[in-house]
Amino acid sequence: MLEDLIATAATEWSCAKAIQKYAKGADSNDAEMFTGAFTPDGVWVRPDGQEIKGHDALRTFLLARPTGGFARHIISNIVVDVLDASTAVAASLATVLKYPAPANLPLTTKPATMLACYDDQLRLCADGQWRIARRRVTLLMDLPASSGGTSA
Repeated sequence: MLEDLIATAATEWSCAKAIQKYAKGADSNDAEMFTGAFTPDGVWVRPDGQEIKGHDALRTFLLARPTGGFARHIISNIVVDVLDASTAVAASLATVLKYPAPANLPLTTKPATMLACYDDQLRLCADGQWRIARRRVTLLMDLPASSGGTSA
């Protein structure tokens, strides 16, 4: 019984780590970390319904984004449900702060702020790592950057 609880907790942690790697890879424009959060045939369903499938397409999308600005994904409320030995589902919230280039830290104006819900299907891969097999993103809030005032 205790061994089963430990195994489930380890799986939940590994799934949460894949979710965090996605965010860190996106924020740092690290294509290997970003694509490595997904299975090789992983699908990312964006809020507009666009589906990006597979490591090559995911890498191309990430590297085509404008660079030089500031972006941070703050991931919270991660809840993982282990379905069986090789599949799990997870839900989480992402607060995404974006500031156009050039961005000098600390920021002195409010960045664009988005709140999104991630619904993930995760799969245990042959190398023993859990990865996102399918991610559906639902946008809950999208506020533009402020041109005046200071950030708090």
